[in-house]
Amino acid sequence: MDALLVLAARGRLDAELLGGELARLIQRDSVKPGRLADAARTAAGTGAYRTVLSFLVPVLPALLARERAPRGLSDLLAVAAECAERCGPPKTGPVPGLAETAARGGTTQLVRQAIRLETACRAGTG
Repeated sequence: MDALLVLAARGRLDAELLGGELARLIQRDSVKPGRLADAARTAAGTGAYRTVLSFLVPVLPALLARERAPRGLSDLLAVAAECAERCGPPKTGPVPGLAETAARGGTTQLVRQAIRLETACRAGTG
């Protein structure tokens, strides 16, 4: 995470590219969503909320689109929600698939964190 924070501080982090690559690695089971959430939470703990949110947002749509949510997705949503609550909504706009996940209803952590992230994104835009 140190290298990520240094790149971001120097304005050299391509968050969209990083997020896309992380999504592909998760698809191949090379990266576990829960471990990514732990690393992202650590980076956010340094105050890098906007940076963390910027690379998590591109990861989320592919995971939200899965028929069965992967283990750790609720943790990723929780980190993204915390970041959005602290720094405002993603600059890229709404997260594809988030509203549908939030609208599922129920009390699972996945739905609760999707609602939390969606609420944080809406609060920052209006």
